[in-house]
Amino acid sequence: MLYYGLETFPISKRQYKSLNYVLHSSFRKIFKTKPQDIVNDCILMFNCPSVEEAIQQRHYRYANTDNLLCSVLSS
Repeated sequence: MLYYGLETFPISKRQYKSLNYVLHSSFRKIFKTKPQDIVNDCILMFNCPSVEEAIQQRHYRYANTDNLLCSVLSS
């Protein structure tokens, strides 16, 4: 839900930072932990990319599709 539609909008570094905060906070709440190194380990273990990487992957997927509508909207 966090990434829905974000590949279509330009996002600033500040907004990426805010979205990463949400991601890290979610892992803190799920695993009931506070230390950042543990949160980072959990993120790596679950193979959860950073917000910037995830949005770039989604943007690349829509930009390189055979669907005419998706390719027009992504550019």
